Amino acid sequence: TFLPCRTVTLWPFTDMGDPRFTWGSDGISLRQDDKFPTKIKFGVLNRQVYVTYELGGETFVKHYPYEANAVSPDMNCNSEFSIF
Repeated sequence: TFLPCRTVTLWPFTDMGDPRFTWGSDGISLRQDDKFPTKIKFGVLNRQVYVTYELGGETFVKHYPYEANAVSPDMNCNSEFSIF
């Protein structure tokens, strides 16, 4: 089908072409790299009910409920990610 399946909210200072992003078919990856001084912030309405964080070979998984009728801040993002 040609219906949308997810939303991504970007802040004005976020460059979608920043090499710290990986835009994949399964999700969006963001990696910390101190060689890049620019800020990044994005949010999503995450219906998958989890996010992961990897560091030093360890993976942290956070699960949380998706509430279909909930109203979240920042264009209805229930998950936000940033590097400052």
